[in-house]
Amino acid sequence: MQRIGLLCSLVFLFVVVSFAAEPRPVPQSEEELRERLKERVSLKLDEGNTYGDLLTILREQSSVVATIDSKGAGSLGITVSSSIVRQPTVLHNLSLRGVLCRVLSEQDLTYYLKDNLLVITSVDEAKNNLRNRVYPVGDLLERVCEVDGRPLFLPSGRNSPERPRAPQPTDYWANLLDLIEMTVSPASWDEGGEMMEFGDKLLVVRQTEEVHFEIEELLDDLRSKLDMSDAKKAPKTVDKPFRTPSAPRRAGLLRR
Repeated sequence: MQRIGLLCSLVFLFVVVSFAAEPRPVPQSEEELRERLKERVSLKLDEGNTYGDLLTILREQSSVVATIDSKGAGSLGITVSSSIVRQPTVLHNLSLRGVLCRVLSEQDLTYYLKDNLLVITSVDEAKNNLRNRVYPVGDLLERVCEVDGRPLFLPSGRNSPERPRAPQPTDYWANLLDLIEMTVSPASWDEGGEMMEFGDKLLVVRQTEEVHFEIEELLDDLRSKLDMSDAKKAPKTVDKPFRTPSAPRRAGLLRR
């Protein structure tokens, strides 16, 4: 009987191990890594949780490999054994990116992506690791969208009443760039305007990883508003039953 019981236990263990969910592969590109950071989680953190625990959460939840930058985070005294939060914190149904923003910002930290790796560092050090990203925006230019009662992408105050003129392509670009700089982390843009370039319906931005996420969200939000605005303006259609013409009627239609 003991042998039978042991055999049954071994079979059960084999079945459990065989059907256990295998961990997902590590992201093979930064784009895939960004998609993983959009996945939602719920966490309970307290003073006993360390940054080492945070690295484990990222790895177990989404197979995201992360590390602590000894230069940036280390300059603030942050190591893998440092506490994540100063008081119990409940994070419900937030994206992994949202968790990082909430936790890291409290200690003047942020992150950047490099070689498919998420690097936790200081805000100042992240500015030394700006990344270029290209945003196709041709579908947004020259379209009208009202936000808070004012139109976007239309020249505003650029035409004098005495000398009105048709909007120029540069007007739409100027309004789009102004909107991004005023909406997304306004203090992070340089005064010379060298962090954004445009042409051929493409926008090239050099910024931190977190700002890139916010730009992507802004553009997606604008597209949603524009789509809803277009849907409201679309003429309503009425479904009418289709009746096959009679033989004499078909003959008359063919002679036309």
